[in-house]
Amino acid sequence: MIREFTKHPGDYIALLSVLGGFVFAYFWLEQSLVIKQGLFAGLGCAYFAWGLMHHKLHHTLTARVVLEYFFVSLLATTLVMLVTVR
Repeated sequence: MIREFTKHPGDYIALLSVLGGFVFAYFWLEQSLVIKQGLFAGLGCAYFAWGLMHHKLHHTLTARVVLEYFFVSLLATTLVMLVTVR
């Protein structure tokens, strides 16, 4: 992972910036559960899109990579939403 970060720092800085923006929005917005879960869904979609763009730019995009990013983002989003339900 560290080797990937040093090879493509711009890609990972963009990913961390998006994550930071979502964390900021999570704490800045009102305490509505629906809005926060919408943020989590948006973060999952953003992670999926970032993965596709990253691999497309580096010519490593395959069907397996698409499925991997899809299911990881779906699993993470689902787990976070289940944890935040009161």
